[in-house]
Amino acid sequence: EPVLRAYSMANYPEEKGIVMLNVRIASPPPQAPDVSPGIMSSFIFDLKAGDKVWISGPYGEFFAKDTDAEMVFIGGGAGMAPMRAHIFDQLKRLDSKRKISYWYGARSKREMFYVEDFDTLAAEHDNF
Repeated sequence: EPVLRAYSMANYPEEKGIVMLNVRIASPPPQAPDVSPGIMSSFIFDLKAGDKVWISGPYGEFFAKDTDAEMVFIGGGAGMAPMRAHIFDQLKRLDSKRKISYWYGARSKREMFYVEDFDTLAAEHDNF
């Protein structure tokens, strides 16, 4: 039976030819080692170059309004994918001058995504 999951793309329109997803492997908790790992995350982590997958969408209502109002992004873990896409689109493609603030949480520095990318954006854009 087909398994469907919704993932947000982390890449913005100028990153052509790729689909960037942040997928956290859903492993069984230590107190229940006989619980099956995540079906879709396991499938994704087992993919090899050239494997075919079916993608549909986009879906959802997460759109940036055309305004000069400050954009505030708050997120954590793998859930920061759509925020990365929006922030990169605003700063790299649109060269937006609106103030953009981003707070990101992770359990440890080891689990942080795109640190160098965001540091570079902050160095290049006074409004971020």
